[in-house]
Amino acid sequence: MARWTAGLAAWAAATGALAQPGLTRVDRLMYLGNPTCTGAKCHSGDPKMQGGQLIGDEFTIWTDSDPHAKAFKTLSNAASKAIASKLSIESAASSARCLSCHAADVPAGQRGERWALDQAVSCEACHGPAEKYLEPHAKAGWTAGQRKSLDVKGMREAHGLLDTSNLGLRATMCTACHLQIDKDLVDAGHPELQFEMGWYNEYLWNENYATHWTKPEGDPVSARLWAIGQMVSLDAARAQVESWRAKGWDASSAEGLVALYGKGAEVAKKHFGAGGVDALQTAAISAASAAAAAADLAGLAGSAANQQQREIVLFGVASLVFSCHDLNGTEPPDEFWDIYDGAMSAEGAAFGAQVQALAAMAK
Repeated sequence: MARWTAGLAAWAAATGALAQPGLTRVDRLMYLGNPTCTGAKCHSGDPKMQGGQLIGDEFTIWTDSDPHAKAFKTLSNAASKAIASKLSIESAASSARCLSCHAADVPAGQRGERWALDQAVSCEACHGPAEKYLEPHAKAGWTAGQRKSLDVKGMREAHGLLDTSNLGLRATMCTACHLQIDKDLVDAGHPELQFEMGWYNEYLWNENYATHWTKPEGDPVSARLWAIGQMVSLDAARAQVESWRAKGWDASSAEGLVALYGKGAEVAKKHFGAGGVDALQTAAISAASAAAAAADLAGLAGSAANQQQREIVLFGVASLVFSCHDLNGTEPPDEFWDIYDGAMSAEGAAFGAQVQALAAMAK
């Protein structure tokens, strides 16, 4: 698969983020397995507030509520079997192509005694192999203390820890599986992929999913994630186009994503600053700037050529609306979800009108 294009590749090199599609993997260190994260005094006990976060019940929540916990299991359902059959794959549950995003499929030499494929998109799949950080990070405040002296690349090199508090790294890891895909998989029946980072978080917080992380108070995290996500998704979409072309596939649908993410990235730069991914981590974002971005993004509704692209616009506007209300300490109007649901099934001028109505709720 093609690697990321120049902009994100440079950022990835500076931060230590991996730049290829599929789950992020740290070489050489051992993946110890989900059971090493559990226990009453670890991540399956009673939560306690530490540094502004509730810590202690993350594994329990992940197991019960997080879709990533079921990622491996989906490889055995009827839809996955049908896709595998069309591609002459004997079993999706043992195919490296499928496992690259549905499980922490690391080399045999990095598999600890308690590691297993059916642990799916596991703790270590997103946070890195626990060999070096498992014991020290059990001490209260250890991770926060390491961040004072180590950047995201340093955390990975010193401890194998993928610091998902860095939103650029988080977005890079997410888009590697939630955006990039081979076209033959799509042609065989796999859903087309698009990704909107900000709304993924808001959706979980507002659709009765329990999350194993704490929503930060007073920070427009959804607007920040939307803006960073547009830039990271743009480069991921470009990489997908390059990959499809190199394999002789029609890349027109992937090119449409590049065009739309490019316009979204320009909106982000216009309202939140042109400094790129790192600058957006700490950029000042006000309710007024988020509202202005929502209005401009809603204006792109006419550029959305299909349902996949309409969702990118809709999800982004929704993210910005929620950020405005978070900053103001308010909730979106009661009719938000009715209009949102209407936009999900609308097309053409009706879609544009619904999205404009949502953007008007950003105040």
